[in-house]
This record gives sequence, C-alpha cells and structure tokens, in this order.
Amino acid sequence: MASGSAYKERSQMIIKIPYNIPSQNVTSRRHWTKDNAEKNRCASLISACMRNKFEHQGKVAVSITSVRKKKISDKANLIGGAKYLIDGLVKARAIEDDSDAHVEIIYHQMAVKKGEHPHTIITLNEWVDPQIELDAVKKEFLRLKEIERLAVTYVVERDAIKKENDALKKENEALKNAERQRWWSANKALGDKWTAQLNQGKGAKWTDGGSAAQRAVE
Repeated sequence: MASGSAYKERSQMIIKIPYNIPSQNVTSRRHWTKDNAEKNRCASLISACMRNKFEHQGKVAVSITSVRKKKISDKANLIGGAKYLIDGLVKARAIEDDSDAHVEIIYHQMAVKKGEHPHTIITLNEWVDPQIELDAVKKEFLRLKEIERLAVTYVVERDAIKKENDALKKENEALKNAERQRWWSANKALGDKWTAQLNQGKGAKWTDGGSAAQRAVE
C-alpha cells in the first residue's frame, strides 16, 4: 500500500496444494493411524509450497478455499474435514496452533474449472482487529476530508486573490490613463499658450516694422 497511508501493511502468504478436502462423514470413520498419515501428508504439501516462513506478529487470519467438483452441502462437514489441513499448518509451523487466541479461520467452496484438478487454496494474513481497522479507515477518511477542505480553501483564496489583483490592475490602468490625460491636457494647454504668445510676438514686430517703413517713406 502507498507510503503515508493510515493502513498497516500486513503480511500475506498464499499456498495452493493438490489436496481435495474430504467430508467429515468420511474422515470420522477412519482409523487414527490414517488420521496421522493424512496430517503428515498435508504438512508435507504445505511445507513444500512454503518457500519462506510466514512472518507475522500475533494472530493469523486463515482462509481455506476448497476448489472441488462436488460441493459439500453441510459446511460443518467441510470444516471437520479440513482439520487435517489445520493440523498440517501447525506441523509446518505456518501457525502456532489452532486455538482462537492464535487464528481466525474462514472456509469457502468453489467449483473447479474445466480441465483443472481439485485443489485447496490456503491464504494466511496477519490478523488485524476489526475495530483497529475501522479506526484506521475513519482516520484516513478524516485525513482525506481535511485535504479536500484545504484544497477548496486554496481554490477560493486563489480566486479571491486573482479577483483582487484584476481589480488592482484595472484601477492602476485607470490611474495611468487619467495621468496621461492630465499630462496631455496640460501640455496641450501649455503648447496653445506658447503658440498664442509666439503669434502675438510676430504680429507686434510686423506692426512696428510696418510703421517705421511707412514713416521713412513719408
């Protein structure tokens, strides 16, 4: 699972053995010597499929799935017939013992696919208390909700800042335009004043020159 998750990474081992779990109706009539032989056979099959020791801390959740041609109608007979497997797991040191303090066992049945032989799938998981698991889920949910809240807050604040910046840009642009208009008006007025004064000066010189020339002629 991804790093930083609220969940604890659990140890898991899947063992597939060529073993068809018998019904308890069959095993109950066996001699005890055959029981021991069947237990040893299961232990040997399990040990052969276990490449490494199942590393775990505390309790183990064991799932036993019987893949078979004909379903055992009474689940109690399936559970009773799987006793050899549980003893085999203990003997193979996959689990400490079959007491409730050390294992939680669930049983399943499914039809064998065409072309396959009956077999059994044993899944070992490091057991986690359901309440602890639920608390972890709640913690993860709250963490994700907080991330969502922060994301929404960020978007709202980002949009507010963008809106404020846009308003400031418009205000600055308006001030610049007003300043340009004042500068243009002031310069135009000054230019008009200089032009008027220049025209007045030219007119005075022309008038004075004309009077002097006229007097000279006379």
